Amino acid sequence: GKMLKELGATVENREVPVIAEAAQAKEIEALMAAEAWRNTGKILETWGGDRDWLTDWIVDGKDIDHSLIEELRSVQKRLQSKLSQDESEIDAFLAPTVRATTRPIEAVDANFMEHMGNYLSNTIVGNCLNLCAMSLPSDLDSEGRPIAAMIMAPAFADDLLLSIGIALQASAMQPGNLPATPA
Repeated sequence: GKMLKELGATVENREVPVIAEAAQAKEIEALMAAEAWRNTGKILETWGGDRDWLTDWIVDGKDIDHSLIEELRSVQKRLQSKLSQDESEIDAFLAPTVRATTRPIEAVDANFMEHMGNYLSNTIVGNCLNLCAMSLPSDLDSEGRPIAAMIMAPAFADDLLLSIGIALQASAMQPGNLPATPA
């Protein structure tokens, strides 16, 4: 927040209830699986490669019937409407890209479903609420792994999003603002 304030932005650190609600909406994960199946199902039906957690998740979307998809879309539309009504004065949101820092790929691959909530929860919120987003590397954790900040803005506010990202990146590149290189 300090860097944004120095750039002239009004920064507020507060809970946004609809974002928390969208993050907890299991219905949205099901809707995303159904839409992923609709978009890639034909490819997966003919693909001869090994399946993994992602392809299994997409294939699960095949079994979601049309009436449930419409019900899930109504949840999504309700959340989108609530965001535009309750938070109309907010131009952009800043959040961690993921809830937990990265783990070694071997640990994640061994049991992705255990890690999925930490790695996809904030990006799912953007998908659910129809926000455009970008992530910027922001620092390193205590183990030298990268962490990033995600900037989210309303749909089609790409110019605002890019302006914020460019300003943050330019400010971060100034001497004294760069993260230390791990030993």
